[in-house]
Amino acid sequence: MTLLPDFIIKDGIAAGEVKTVLNDWSVAPLWLTLFYPPYEVLPPLVATFTDFFEAHLREVPELSFDD
Repeated sequence: MTLLPDFIIKDGIAAGEVKTVLNDWSVAPLWLTLFYPPYEVLPPLVATFTDFFEAHLREVPELSFDD
């Protein structure tokens, strides 16, 4: 038994390869946070990764994203 997000196993469920159990149970919401030292000007590498990370989260419809 394992605990995985639906968007990771949805194809396996549709194909009948994965079976859900404990359908009435769920975990608490998960917060994802990026931490980095304070900068007067954000270094380009950190800014690029932050933009990439936020864009990736927005592409996964099953994840909610609060600005």
